[in-house]
Amino acid sequence: MDSTLEVRVTFASSPELPAPTVAVIITDATGRNITSCSSYYDYSALKRDTQGNGKVSVRFPQVPLLRGQYAAHVFLMCEQALHIYDYARCAEFSVVQPGLELGIVALRREWSGA
Repeated sequence: MDSTLEVRVTFASSPELPAPTVAVIITDATGRNITSCSSYYDYSALKRDTQGNGKVSVRFPQVPLLRGQYAAHVFLMCEQALHIYDYARCAEFSVVQPGLELGIVALRREWSGA
């Protein structure tokens, strides 16, 4: 696959609290979680200005999703990714593909003996 998915987030937080974390969940059309990530578990500290405002983006290069409808959900969470401060279902997107493979992802593969 050659598509890249990027989720950009801007946020406002209290400058008197520790910097928050951001989590992203990708779901399919039925709401099933396909993948997730967070700045906390990826050890990526968020930067803020003196008023507590910040922005961050996460890129998913070469997304291996097969055809279907998907949504990106964003969570602004406490510094340890335990408590949710805010949530947004920020985008819905469709994946199209050549061919008729079934499933959720296209796994890399190597054939031999052919």
